[in-house]
Amino acid sequence: MKSLCGGRMSVPASAPIGPRRGGTPRSRALVVTIAIIVTLAVVVSGSAVVLLYSKIPVSSRQVLAVGHGRSSLAVPLMTMYTAPKIPNAQVESSANWSVASTRTGPSTTYLFQWSLLAHLSIPVRFVLNATTEDQNFGAFALGSTADGFAYYPAGTCSGGCNSTGKVFGASGAGIHDVLYQAWRMDYTVRRITDGIGPTQTSYLEVEFALSPQRMIGIVLPAANVTPPGPGDVLDASDILHLPAYGQVTTSSHGTHSPPDFFRNTVGTVAFDAGPEGTVTAQLTSRFRWSTVDDYVLSFRASKETWIRYLFDLRFGSLLIEYVPPLP
Repeated sequence: MKSLCGGRMSVPASAPIGPRRGGTPRSRALVVTIAIIVTLAVVVSGSAVVLLYSKIPVSSRQVLAVGHGRSSLAVPLMTMYTAPKIPNAQVESSANWSVASTRTGPSTTYLFQWSLLAHLSIPVRFVLNATTEDQNFGAFALGSTADGFAYYPAGTCSGGCNSTGKVFGASGAGIHDVLYQAWRMDYTVRRITDGIGPTQTSYLEVEFALSPQRMIGIVLPAANVTPPGPGDVLDASDILHLPAYGQVTTSSHGTHSPPDFFRNTVGTVAFDAGPEGTVTAQLTSRFRWSTVDDYVLSFRASKETWIRYLFDLRFGSLLIEYVPPLP
């Protein structure tokens, strides 16, 4: 027993008095955990608010048919020329145009494109609704450019087909013909309004279906094609000197380098768009020679001649010009 002195009890110096400062390690860990949970809750709730106000705007589309109709097109594909007649001489001349399609390689291809002649208050788009393919009259496909489409005069080659082709010819001196195809066109004009949130845009869509019917050869002028003028031709060879009865045959692949493309205006069509008015558009064609198509022109005369070959810049065909020109 410790003794009492002056009414005070003696307490060992090592005994702590009152609660410990800072708490135990377990209590401190609990406080840190609670703080982390509260912080995460605030961050997550803030993210939820951000996601709530950043959702993707609602999109919509309204389609209204405003017009429809049917039209016909005379589509020139190639001009066919033989050597002109020579007074008091005999001229033998023929032209052959060949087209083809292959399964894995190139095919004879025409590229067509619509362009507006009169602009409306809203934009206009042209969309091909490809028809059932008919190997007798060729095939259509979507083009690689806006408002354009492709046409394969020899059709397409698929399945067990390796290649398919056609040849068109003309024989006799003085021929100036055009080969054209009759196309029937059915169309529907729609007003389309696309909305993204509060923003709306409208345009007219001209959907058209084409049905090729027959190939026709006729003397120029025809099918919106005139005989070639000075601005429609380009030299395709040097001047050739031929003795009497000397024969020469030239291919489009054996001439001077042709232009990249041959261009022609097919014609103009007025599409009935109902209350939106009339969509007036022009159809143009582009063509270039490939390894599977050709144009061959032969010539022989009973007298000495000087000739040269020319390109028709609208179609790529060849024609013969005498040098100097005959009287």
